Amino acid sequence: VIENQPVIQDGPALLPSTLDLEKALSSLRDLDFAANFSDDAGGFLCNQLFYSLCHRFLNGPTRVGFLHLPSLPEQGFGHGLKLESQLRAVQALVNALG
Repeated sequence: VIENQPVIQDGPALLPSTLDLEKALSSLRDLDFAANFSDDAGGFLCNQLFYSLCHRFLNGPTRVGFLHLPSLPEQGFGHGLKLESQLRAVQALVNALG
């Protein structure tokens, strides 16, 4: 990954998620998760992965999205979110979007 270089040469500048984001957000908030939308998958690997998947499945039946999860409490980066809660959030998304 090279900074300020396109992920895919001559690819679109922006490739949005193809998931039902309103439904995804609602499913997380229904479980009292502090979830929010973002139009930025982050730098480096996160952006590379998200853009590459969106480009790969462009105009196809496969839906693509990206979920940032907080660190685990034991990792020492602030409060974090316990693994059980992270799994519950992912399962809620799978159920809502599946």
